[in-house]
Amino acid sequence: MKIPDEFKVIFGRFGQHVRYCYDSIEDAAVWVVVGLKLNENVAAKAYFDDLTSGKYSEEELSNLWLYSGAEVGVRKNQTMLGFLTYFRGLMNADHSKSLPPLR
Repeated sequence: MKIPDEFKVIFGRFGQHVRYCYDSIEDAAVWVVVGLKLNENVAAKAYFDDLTSGKYSEEELSNLWLYSGAEVGVRKNQTMLGFLTYFRGLMNADHSKSLPPLR
């Protein structure tokens, strides 16, 4: 599976610092989405639609996350598909009034 550059850029933002700056990976995801440039958001949406279509196994999605440059994992009780679906939903939401606080 070819990983688009936009995906690497987006998930490369999930570095070790997110453990110290945010209460959860979901809070970090909101801040990452808010920081997306328009071209990153548009290019990534189609890729996320494909990833969350159900045609990839949990192992394939987890490997993709690891190769993307992300340095943190999702919560132990959460699937990668669940997190990617959550993240994809954030891409359509208006976060201007609901940003989670930084620590």
